[in-house]
Amino acid sequence: MTNTATPQKNPLSELDNYDWRNDPKLSANWKTRFSFFEKYLSPTTFKSTPKMSAETKKMSISQFMLIYTNLFALFLTFIYLGWIGLWRQALMLLTALLVITMTFHALNLSTSAINAASMGLSIYACLRTNVWYYIKKVKGDIGWIL
Repeated sequence: MTNTATPQKNPLSELDNYDWRNDPKLSANWKTRFSFFEKYLSPTTFKSTPKMSAETKKMSISQFMLIYTNLFALFLTFIYLGWIGLWRQALMLLTALLVITMTFHALNLSTSAINAASMGLSIYACLRTNVWYYIKKVKGDIGWIL
């Protein structure tokens, strides 16, 4: 008997061929962000480099907002992260929020403290979503990093 099963496609082969510059699904804003991250982001740790910090200091406020912030992630944190495929990050942020909320309740802290922690997590997501999405699209599966 011969094996007539079709060979399975390697999911990483699509990633190797992915060219974000020519992807019609990516908006001009995403391409601008990806270009900046490709140029200045550390390729191994995905953290800021000294060149990135120097370039950031030269930016206008509008450029900074375009590159670093994501307002959808600020206001619709868990929904937006799940929608763009960053479900692991959404799950970890939600878990962190639940742990913080339970801890604050156990310590009898005010609701204002819980709200402040919630806003802090949303701001963190707002500032990291673009980097996470770049890593996912260009570098592949990003795993469980925050």
